[in-house]
Amino acid sequence: MAEQQAIVAVQKAVIYADTALTVPLGYVKKGKRLLVGDVKKRNNTIIAVALVGRVGWIKVRDIKFSKEERRQSRYTPKRFRESEGREFREITKPKEYGIQVHGYLALSSPSVESTESGQTLESQGEEQTLWGVGANYAFNDTDLSGELELQKMSFVANRYDYSLLNLKASLSYKAIRWSFFSIDPSIGILLSPSVEVTSQEGASVSSAGFGFEAGLRSYFFPKKDWQPFVGFSYLSIVASGLETSNFLSSGNPYKVDKIFSSQVLLGLSYRF
Repeated sequence: MAEQQAIVAVQKAVIYADTALTVPLGYVKKGKRLLVGDVKKRNNTIIAVALVGRVGWIKVRDIKFSKEERRQSRYTPKRFRESEGREFREITKPKEYGIQVHGYLALSSPSVESTESGQTLESQGEEQTLWGVGANYAFNDTDLSGELELQKMSFVANRYDYSLLNLKASLSYKAIRWSFFSIDPSIGILLSPSVEVTSQEGASVSSAGFGFEAGLRSYFFPKKDWQPFVGFSYLSIVASGLETSNFLSSGNPYKVDKIFSSQVLLGLSYRF
């Protein structure tokens, strides 16, 4: 096979094991020299790249070709073959790609807003809990991740017990990436199939709601399989049909329209 020299032209060029570009082997950084083939495939979008002990595939748009003439591999200078092997050993495994599961506990500060009474009722006491479990998928060749998450939230406000079950779908972006630390802002939509308010007498009313959540998470050791993380987020949920007059025995009735909360969370994730 005829070979030619090429230089990585993008910040991070991914090398794949197959021509369908579904199995990433790793990536090389901008300016690295590679030894590539002379035949492009898949409508001239990919080309073979020589690795140590195997052949990989790289996108043509991610490299630029050397002005030197193509040569047969047996005529390739020994110094260049040694360099090519060294550059492949510098490939970083793409730990950011793939499926990741996580769980967390949060310290939250929820509040209830009643538009009828014109006041914001702050949560009371220490009976505030928020936990979440979920999974996300980091898309190849991007810094974006899609996430699905289940949240359980409970607290006390104005002598009533609140319980929410939330489903979240969100997108996150790896804005800062270091070897030991990363920062990922995110935004998502919330669907609350169960928003329940219970009085001290045990009577309850339930409804559904929807809203959004925005925040950021900081992952430690993002290239490892196990990654502890901390984060901060703000969520807002609009509910309908939550009127305490439906079961109120005493006190001033009010209608719940909005539940919002800020929280600091601590969790652990695992990447497959």
